[in-house]
Amino acid sequence: MSCEKIGDPINSIINEPCEHHHTLFTNNRIWLFGRKFVNQPSHNWGHHVALAGTYGVAFNTSAKKWETPHEFAALSTDENVSEALFIFSGAIHILLFSAFGELAVKSLHKWTGTSWESVHVQSFSPVCGDSPSDHVSLIVADGKDDKNKYFVSTVGDTMRVSRMKSSGDGVVIEHFTDIPRNIMTTPSGQAVSAVETGGRLLFFYGVHGCGLRWDSGKLVSCDLNKKTCESVQVSGESGPKWGFLGAHAHGLKSGETWIHAVGAIHSGMTSSQYDGTVWAVQNLTSKPFWEHFRGEVPAGMGTDVAVDEKDGAVYGVGKEGVGRVHI
Repeated sequence: MSCEKIGDPINSIINEPCEHHHTLFTNNRIWLFGRKFVNQPSHNWGHHVALAGTYGVAFNTSAKKWETPHEFAALSTDENVSEALFIFSGAIHILLFSAFGELAVKSLHKWTGTSWESVHVQSFSPVCGDSPSDHVSLIVADGKDDKNKYFVSTVGDTMRVSRMKSSGDGVVIEHFTDIPRNIMTTPSGQAVSAVETGGRLLFFYGVHGCGLRWDSGKLVSCDLNKKTCESVQVSGESGPKWGFLGAHAHGLKSGETWIHAVGAIHSGMTSSQYDGTVWAVQNLTSKPFWEHFRGEVPAGMGTDVAVDEKDGAVYGVGKEGVGRVHI
């Protein structure tokens, strides 16, 4: 199925939009949160983050138009902090956590539609890595459970699973389990995308070498009741060829259909090529396999991508406008 243009590009509502965004879909809206570069000289690092203070703007997919953008102030000026955005209890949230040396929750904020509102958090004590220079990554699992959210963190060579759940006037984030190192093909793996369904947590990982290279053929599957994990092969004669972190957007359409959309294919030693294809991992809790869907998001509409899990659509935003692919 072809990509249908349903709206104008973001610069029709924001004169100088950020080059990078977090993109989420909820309540018939594509939300984009600007990310600007923040230097981290103490760690010889730097990243593009919304926490530095940018804007949130929504494209209404029913009305097919952009809504009023809302600027917000910095949520933190700490150099050693990173972020993850996700939907919890029907609202967009941003979790701030340590960027180096230890896994530590800093704060949690909920998007009201116009600004960020602080959420009370009760969390586990910081968990130190092997070195103060260890980089911390944290991904949020897709899933239909609106009362629990699972995080998979990577600190150095150690992966951990945390769980967030509602509690009174806020949330509790608890350490759930560690991922055994011998489950993966290499101890230098980093979790890049995850999903929770049918009592299991499954995640893909990338391998550090010449950059980070996603492995589309292997999943780690964890039984949430037994807290045991195993490596699972994802079958299919040809899966997506993306490298780096894998898909730019993903979402759980149903209990057994995990959509992955748009990525970049390695080209030469350091280059990459845009690839707007749409795939899904099917049969997640038994014998997973890749399925290729018809329809692609063109490069001119694929800068920022989000998945509508309910209606089964992939949305893309780029210099040529807003596009939609039904799957």
